[in-house]
Amino acid sequence: MLASKHIYDFIIVGCGPVGASLANLLAQYGHTVAIFETSNTIYPHPRAVHIDDEVMRIFQSMQLDQSIKAHCKPFESMQFVDNVGNITLELAVANPKKPYGHASAYWFKQPELEAILRQNFQRFPKLDFYTAHRVQLIEQQQHWVQAKIVNAKTQKHFKVQSSYLIACDGAKSGIRKQLGITLTSLHFKQSWIVIDTLLKNAADAVLLPNTHQQICHYQRPSTYVPGVGLHRRWEFMLHEKEVQNISDEKGITLLSKYINPQKVRILRQSVYQFHALLAQKWQQGRVFLAGDAAHQMPPFAGQGMCSGIRDVQNLAWKLHLVLNKQAASTLLHTYQQERYPHVLAMTKGAMTIGKVVQTQNKYVGAWVKMVFSLAQNWSYLKHLLYTLGVRKHALQKGIIGKHKHLRGQLFIQPLITNKQRQITLLDNVLSHRFVLLSKVEVPPTIIQQLSRLPVDFYHFPTHFSDFNDILQSWFTKNKVDFVLLRPDSYIFDAGNMRILPEVINHLRQLLTQ
Repeated sequence: MLASKHIYDFIIVGCGPVGASLANLLAQYGHTVAIFETSNTIYPHPRAVHIDDEVMRIFQSMQLDQSIKAHCKPFESMQFVDNVGNITLELAVANPKKPYGHASAYWFKQPELEAILRQNFQRFPKLDFYTAHRVQLIEQQQHWVQAKIVNAKTQKHFKVQSSYLIACDGAKSGIRKQLGITLTSLHFKQSWIVIDTLLKNAADAVLLPNTHQQICHYQRPSTYVPGVGLHRRWEFMLHEKEVQNISDEKGITLLSKYINPQKVRILRQSVYQFHALLAQKWQQGRVFLAGDAAHQMPPFAGQGMCSGIRDVQNLAWKLHLVLNKQAASTLLHTYQQERYPHVLAMTKGAMTIGKVVQTQNKYVGAWVKMVFSLAQNWSYLKHLLYTLGVRKHALQKGIIGKHKHLRGQLFIQPLITNKQRQITLLDNVLSHRFVLLSKVEVPPTIIQQLSRLPVDFYHFPTHFSDFNDILQSWFTKNKVDFVLLRPDSYIFDAGNMRILPEVINHLRQLLTQ
């Protein structure tokens, strides 16, 4: 059904994982949301296949982590394999300590993920979801943005108005093109064929590795993904002369090196051109770009969709505060300021891995093999190689405090015991606002100051107890009395009680300037 006079707080264009995540995040705050998707149904085959612990934590904030985990399996290690099948380097991806509350990485099924995100829309009476509707044209004024919508079935047109519009409409974003926003290339361009399969017989799973592999064969660089259930994916780099004439038969020939094609059902074969592109502007007036509409990266680090979901989490709480008049509209300028460097670092990491995997120079390949063999028995070098590709990047600018010790880092998420004596993850007892978390008593005057800001106060053990003393250990190790967390679990600032008034005042200035 349509909201009154077709007026919403937010319009979202595109209902892939990024757009659907944003719709859930904004609707949780109680806002009116309209989300428009050109397709009538969910694309039935896997595309993205990897999510990390930070993204699972975002799904947790939507109360969807357990439903989504039912369609996932932990991704524990990856191997680099040479041209004759020898494992030259194996990197552990899993962290048994689970510092952020979840396994470090997961393989997942995208159709099932999208279905769960969409089913959750039913919780929100103020969220309207339109399939088979295309946003044709947008128009902005000082206080609103208007979209002209066409129903793909009836060809009828209508207009919808909102305070803000967020384009989550993918790499070929029509909204981005309407706004005339150009893409900056990082000069990474290579064609690969992606072949998704299902094993016909579960017993045949033993014929294949249960570990993700990057096959560094200078004549045919390849990737193998042991997906969820019976899903297995292979990716093969294509030479320039092959791209125009690739056939299903060619794909089967490539596949046959690893498994008898009769043992699998091929779900799809698709040729992709892996890019590294970033939009120059992620905000124009009241319109924002997120996900592939704002950036595209090679898949070697598995961070494309993850980065898009980080985008919308970053944007959702800021939009909420601005719309509720708890922050000035200038807060929204920090969206690109924070996310662009983060995405750029992730993209460069993916490019680094890609350049190693894709080398077609046998001498370079031999050098890489030597370095990998050395790293296999040298933990420091192995850790360095892993962090070059994928690591948690701290925020450097934006809504962060003045004290450089911990600001901008993603905060840990240990298990705690709540007031009902239930063991649960920390975020499950915290609000979706700024949070002051303290191990010492906070003076009443400061708590009064907090009440005038979108900040909630939690003291342990008053509000919950510290299961296994992990929080206490973190505070002791970092020599702090408090940590002030942003709504996205990144640290705004931390320190001893003496500097807390200064930290609160700085936050007030950032939200109101």
